[in-house]
Amino acid sequence: MVRALVLGILMSFCGTQAAVAGPDRNFVGFSGSLKSHEVNVRAGPGINFPILWVFKMRGYPVKAIARYEHWLNIRDAEGEEGWVHQSFVSTLQTALIRSKEPVTLYKDRDGKKPLLRLESGVLVLLKRCALGLCEVEVSGQEGWIAADKLKQP
Repeated sequence: MVRALVLGILMSFCGTQAAVAGPDRNFVGFSGSLKSHEVNVRAGPGINFPILWVFKMRGYPVKAIARYEHWLNIRDAEGEEGWVHQSFVSTLQTALIRSKEPVTLYKDRDGKKPLLRLESGVLVLLKRCALGLCEVEVSGQEGWIAADKLKQP
């Protein structure tokens, strides 16, 4: 009985040490977006770490690359990394238009019926991608755009 109690305490202590050791780099990340118009990005997983910058765009695309307790280490569309609380990250996938010239959003995959012209930096909701095209939604319009015109982390 004493042996079982000691073994239980040791196992509990080892589990605690593993959790304190650092972020889970084996975490299988996901692409998503920010849920709020203002999100602090920190140097580490907790409010005691300094704020590196503040996102000011709800829906900005991010990729979760590591986890530590309730914090996610994210990479943004520019390749910058930092920590945010998981409550600010959604699994809703978004992307930014990346092009020097305006990009056309087409009604169908065949590219025959233009709907909108989108400037660089416009945020779109990503529905699905296949064969070099992505179905997106922007300003209530759904359509298709070349995948290479989108920027994601």
